[in-house]
Amino acid sequence: MPWFAGSSIPLSVRVPHLVPAMGSRFERAVALGYGDLDAYGFHTLEALQCMVEQRSGGETGIQSVETVSGDRVWEFLDAAWSPLVNAAYATCPQKSGAPFRELVKKPVLFALEYRDGLRAAAVLLNGAISDWAFAGASGGQTVACKFGPIGKTRPLPHFDGLAHNIEELMLTGRPPYPVERTVLTTGALAHLFESVRTGKRVETPALAIRYRAADPPYVQTA
Repeated sequence: MPWFAGSSIPLSVRVPHLVPAMGSRFERAVALGYGDLDAYGFHTLEALQCMVEQRSGGETGIQSVETVSGDRVWEFLDAAWSPLVNAAYATCPQKSGAPFRELVKKPVLFALEYRDGLRAAAVLLNGAISDWAFAGASGGQTVACKFGPIGKTRPLPHFDGLAHNIEELMLTGRPPYPVERTVLTTGALAHLFESVRTGKRVETPALAIRYRAADPPYVQTA
């Protein structure tokens, strides 16, 4: 029985078109998003995971998570993280030149440490953006994109890729990517809410989830 779940965001158009090659290496990665912590926090985690799962060695899972909010977010986004946040933000078509501190009244950051050493963050910037974007750093190089088409010719065009893949699943019986991705992101989100409750970092031994990403992954191109 095929299993298929997850966000519409990873399957949508990427601008500029960015599909990390299988075996890519990332030292750090960032996804930007907006909205509430649960539903839209999930979309932001999926935007992050669909990129970093292509890295060398395959996915091996998440070691710990922590939810950071308020002024602690700006403290976390130090010199090591700011270039990635700025690179992702630069791909968003509707943005302000004002500092994040002025635009975002209640910032929230999900910090993730993966079992293979990758460090990543998903940042919700309500007031600054209404898009999802990604940036990753590897060997001194930074790559970045936003998810979803620029300009809307009709309501919710970012669902096109998801609808297409649901049709393909029904016709072929094959899911477009491993369901383990969504097991990992939903598990991470559950532990991130535990971090909200405790105010502390949470170790996540249950998220030692291994899988090999689809190669090549489906990404809508138009």
